[in-house]
Formats: sequence, structure tokens, C-alpha cells
Amino acid sequence: LTSPVNELFVVLVKIGDVQEEVVGRLVDVGVDDSGLEEDELTLPDHYRGMVEVETRVFLKVDDVAVTQLSLSNLVTKEAAPPPKDIVDITTGDEEYFPVKKKLLRPCIALTSAVMSGRGVHEHAAASATVVADCCTFDRVLLYLEATARGQAFDFDPEYLEDMTKAAEELKLGGLIDLCNQKRGAFDSRVRKEPITFDEIVQRNASGEMLLTMDGMVLDVTRWLEEHPGGSVIIPEQALNMDSTVFFEIYHASRQSFLYLKEFYVGELRAEDFSKVPRPGGDASPAFVDTLRTFTSWRLKLGDAAEQKAMKSF
Repeated sequence: LTSPVNELFVVLVKIGDVQEEVVGRLVDVGVDDSGLEEDELTLPDHYRGMVEVETRVFLKVDDVAVTQLSLSNLVTKEAAPPPKDIVDITTGDEEYFPVKKKLLRPCIALTSAVMSGRGVHEHAAASATVVADCCTFDRVLLYLEATARGQAFDFDPEYLEDMTKAAEELKLGGLIDLCNQKRGAFDSRVRKEPITFDEIVQRNASGEMLLTMDGMVLDVTRWLEEHPGGSVIIPEQALNMDSTVFFEIYHASRQSFLYLKEFYVGELRAEDFSKVPRPGGDASPAFVDTLRTFTSWRLKLGDAAEQKAMKSF
């Protein structure tokens, strides 16, 4: 099995009486994969070949170096036959994925590459380029492998938009359905009408844990025990008050913003902004701008309510 690696090496080469530094690029590595696991869906899991005493290195001279270098006593390396069950996928950020055809069959947009060499696709290339970046496409492959093996698959909500775009590009019906389900879970959880501050206080008194932050209402009841800062600090410092400034103090990382969608249940009624205590003061305008950038998915309750919310901060 051959894997391109594109690593560069500086090699000392004696040309006449002079030693010159030559830059060599590793084009591919022939790996003995007889001891590696492979099945009908996945390739052997290896990244590089290992150079050993018996390793043979084959050299060739790039066109740009023909006038400076020549090779003698060449030994021709027998070319390996091209694999018939592989599709070469190039992602939008120019990463390369060799993927088993069987794994890609559910991707309707890749039918020509998957069926290359057969029927009306006899002359089609066993390769394709996708718009999705390598990380997103890797998650798509994990989904395909899980479903092919009858296993459950899920992904963090922060990747929902990228996964939806990839599923639509690939015409991958099952993944489109999964993305719609995740979006539907969000839609069914979120209240379409504003939530009053009195309701928040009442529900907190009954054992729930609802927070307000920049007008958002967040339900962290089930997550409280998993909170990295402990289960006590939120009830003591952020309950029944605006918690925006506390979030700025304790949660500056991007990862923290990405979890908010999981807790979001609606928007505070604009008329109730003045009722919410703010013992910690106001968060900085820069932080509020960043928070709103990461929460563009928030429910829009109308221009009037939105303007009141903006004016209260």
C-alpha cells in the first residue's frame, strides 16, 4: 500500500569533487500492511513507513533538476497496481483521503466516483473533490462507518451547520435526517414566547436551575453536577440574577461559548430586564459583542423586544 507523505529532506550529494546539498521530497512510502487490520469499509491504520536496514530507497530527478543531476545504475521500481476499491477524496482545504468505495455508497453525489469502471461510469475517475474541510469530512466518514456497522453516531452541536452543509453537498440522506433531528430537538426545547423573570425565580425555587445571561434563559439543571467549577458556585453566585459578568470572568475560552446552545431554552421578556439584579455589575461591551457573535442562533422575538433588550445593556 502506498501513502504520499510529502516530507522534505536535505541530502549531501557528491558531484565531482564538490559536495552539494540537495533537497529531496518523499513522494510515497511502500508499507507492508500484511499485519495491519483492514476490512471492507476501512483501510489499514498507518501513517508512515518505518525505515529499516533492508529498506530500499528509489530516487528520481525532478524536471527542474535534470540539468544539474543525473542518476546512474537505476533500478526500476515495479509500480503497484491501482486499487480498484478506493476513491481518492480531496477536501476543500486540500487534504487527501483514500476511502473505500463501499463506505461512500450512501453519498449520492459521489456515485460516479464510487461506480467508476462500471456501466455508464466506466470511464469516470475514482476521485472527487468536496467543499467540506478535512475535519468535517472526517466526521462524515465516522458517521458513515458507524451507520454501516449498525452503531449509533452523534456529534457536538457546534458542528451542526458544517455537518448539515456537508450532508447536503454529498446528498447523504441519513446524515441530513440526523442534522434535522438535532435542529428539531433545539426547536422543540426553546420557548417561542418570552419567559418572565417571575417564572424563572419560581422554577428555581422548585429545584430547577435557570440562568439569565444577556437576555438568554439557560437551563443548566442536568449539567450542574458536571460543571468543571463544581456544583455549588452557580447556585451561590449566579441564581436569580444576570450572570453575564460571571461568565466573562470564569469562561473566556471559545469552547465555553459553544456549549450555550445546549442549555438555551428561550429569551427573557424585554419588560423584565429591569427586574433582574446585577450584583456583579455589567460585562464589558467587548465581551457582550463576542457572546452575541457566538449565539447568533438565538430566538428573535421581534424588533421592538430586541431593541429594548439592547438598550438595557
